Amino acid sequence: MATSARMYLLAVTKAGSFFPRGSDLRKEYAQLMLKNFQVDVLDKSFKPNAFVLERGTELYKRVQLSHEKFISYAKSYGVQPKYTDTGLY
Repeated sequence: MATSARMYLLAVTKAGSFFPRGSDLRKEYAQLMLKNFQVDVLDKSFKPNAFVLERGTELYKRVQLSHEKFISYAKSYGVQPKYTDTGLY
């Protein structure tokens, strides 16, 4: 699951390279990244690898915590979650 979160962030981070430098689309992409991830991708000191590792781990921990809370709430209400070979559904 942590790898999936990191791959998602890597794809989102690298998406800016599809837009020509200085174009309005690239500026709009940078604004979205700043708004959603609080990171300035146009800054020269931006390190994509560090960002992906840090935020990917953070996303994984949030999803894992949500999963654990879900299981806890299900048990407290007497609901038995269903499991498959790939996990909870």
